[in-house]
Amino acid sequence: MTPTGFYCWLYDQPLMWLGISRLRPRPEQNFPLGLVFAFPVLTALWITVMMPAGSGPLIRLAGAAGMVLYVLGVFLLSCLTVHVAFAALAWNQRAARVRSGTFPASPTAPARSLRWTLGPIYLLLISLVTPGAMLLGIENVRGALAWREARAALVAKGERLTFRELLPTPVPADQNFASLPLFANLFDYTHPERAPLIWGDTNAQKRLWVLNLPDQHLPNRKSGSGPIALTDWAVAFRTGISNRLAKTGKPDPDAQWQPAYVAAPSNASPGRVVLTALSVADPVMKEICEFSERPHAQFPVHWEENFNALLPHLAAGKGISRHLALRVEARLAEGDVTGAFTDQLCGIRVAGIFREEPLLISQLVRIAQGAIAGTSLWPGIRQHQWTDAQLAEFQRRLVPGDYLKNMAWALEGERAGAIAMLDRMVATGYPNPLELGSPESFGNEAPASVTRFLFPRGWIRQNETRIAQFHQRMIEFARGLATNHPPTGWSSALRTFRSQSDASFTEARSPHNLLYQMLAPALDKAISKAVRAEQAAQSAVTACALERYWKKHGAYPESLNALVPEFAPEVPRDLMDGQPLRYRRTADGLFQLWSVGLDGADNGGVAKAKDAGAEELGLDWVWPY
Repeated sequence: MTPTGFYCWLYDQPLMWLGISRLRPRPEQNFPLGLVFAFPVLTALWITVMMPAGSGPLIRLAGAAGMVLYVLGVFLLSCLTVHVAFAALAWNQRAARVRSGTFPASPTAPARSLRWTLGPIYLLLISLVTPGAMLLGIENVRGALAWREARAALVAKGERLTFRELLPTPVPADQNFASLPLFANLFDYTHPERAPLIWGDTNAQKRLWVLNLPDQHLPNRKSGSGPIALTDWAVAFRTGISNRLAKTGKPDPDAQWQPAYVAAPSNASPGRVVLTALSVADPVMKEICEFSERPHAQFPVHWEENFNALLPHLAAGKGISRHLALRVEARLAEGDVTGAFTDQLCGIRVAGIFREEPLLISQLVRIAQGAIAGTSLWPGIRQHQWTDAQLAEFQRRLVPGDYLKNMAWALEGERAGAIAMLDRMVATGYPNPLELGSPESFGNEAPASVTRFLFPRGWIRQNETRIAQFHQRMIEFARGLATNHPPTGWSSALRTFRSQSDASFTEARSPHNLLYQMLAPALDKAISKAVRAEQAAQSAVTACALERYWKKHGAYPESLNALVPEFAPEVPRDLMDGQPLRYRRTADGLFQLWSVGLDGADNGGVAKAKDAGAEELGLDWVWPY
């Protein structure tokens, strides 16, 4: 029994014509053309009406389940199209032979045994496997062409699409902060494919624990309740010391790496308690501050691993900044202004150690470090302890200007990592795109053939195209902001860009944008965070100028105009709307600075939204935080 013979026999059965005998053609007649074209038309209508990239009513009504129904509908209609097309081909061949007299008008039915053995195989191969392979082939070709065109367009623009192209020129060790002995062997590991990490030095990260602060012993605090008081830190250190001394039982093999905080006398002040406890890390901090004078910081990240590369130095960098800020506050409380000044300068330098890394997370940590270094100025300003010369030096060091430029570079790195990850999916099927974002996604052991069947290469390429193009829009936008300071500020441009991005994230999902909508939203606020960091640096510089004015006149000025030209070259501007930075003197004899923030509206220095869902809209960016 041949496949054509089986299909002719199958369509000789009344059931295939729904029992309507007049629909079934006679053996010498051709297959009805209307039925042949019905399923391609239905398929086209289904794709057109229910297409997720268009109105997508099925997707809007049923969400993710709707997308599954959409894909399943396309597949089933394609199967029916191929099934009926093959049946028509087989029927018409037989009809031609019947008309020529080379085939009987009443053919003999195939043997029952063959119908039940070979028949299902023919149905499976012709009606399911063939259309499935055709759809996969078409989608793979479409995806490959889309990505080839998008990649060629980016290359033609001179864009860099790999980490190798993005990394700065290596520098000698004596110019590199990352050659600090504390970081020795921090990246000494190998990461075999889908296998556990192998560490060359299992204690490399534990050496960093000496910088840990006793956060677990701080009193419970509500979110947004302000800075931690020095008295609370003193209590936390004393609690940590007493707990360590009272600990009994089985020895902790890692105890030698935990910071053995030094206890201060029972009558010591909070500042003295903190400084005494932190003295355990003094040798390390001295070395850190010496190395921070070096002009570069290039850590030996395994860039060839792309998004799989480990970044243990980021937490260490933020920990160093927190450690220094606490030392500054404690020294000021003890009247050691010179020591606080030295630590403050070190904190400002350390806040720039990740500026040479083209990764979003590195730049976000750098922004956090910058905020820590900027706000640690406040205790000295509040108590009028900084000298004029020290404040002038802070002004010189805190000048903003490269957060946006570096964020554009970091977004290039994010694109390079995404492209490498998606290329890997296409080549190997790992990680499984359907589990992307889960902790197990990079250790997925599902066969690559299964992954490719469930999420074919063409869909990955379509998503890769969308992701790379979205990155390009963000990169060009960040570059534009970094080089163009419109008189009306940046808030309007930021809001417009984010609304356009949000619209693309909320459009109906399809296989062509599923990964894009999973990965791209994580970048949505990156540029506004960089802008806020620029504004925070500007505010910190302005705060130093205000304090210098107080040093000379014994009071803060009525307006920022009074700072020009002695303490500032021009009236500080709000980067968000181009107007003078908002400023007012407060009832406690101090001052407050604020930017109108993302919404471009002056909310009178309100830094907290009544509606938790408001996010950044409706909030002013207030300094100090």
